[in-house]
Amino acid sequence: MEFSRFNRNKAFKPVIVDAAQLPKVLDREAKGVVLNIMGVNLPLAVNRPAPAPQDPAARAQAAADQAIAAAASAALQRQAAEKKNSEEA
Repeated sequence: MEFSRFNRNKAFKPVIVDAAQLPKVLDREAKGVVLNIMGVNLPLAVNRPAPAPQDPAARAQAAADQAIAAAASAALQRQAAEKKNSEEA
């Protein structure tokens, strides 16, 4: 109903898209979407994954950075679990 008000000249076409597929469907310059549910505008930012580096050295560095981040996350989770266990004892 609301969509048809702004599309009187039939310039746009509604599309049903899963949230995970939304960044692939949107134009590269789009910064987000606005859902209008029952007359309430809900602006949502679009997060696009960074393109994978093509250079082998850059790919290796990205993999190393990801491994370091995963190790740091695991260490923080382990510390939190140990703290929780010591508080319960």
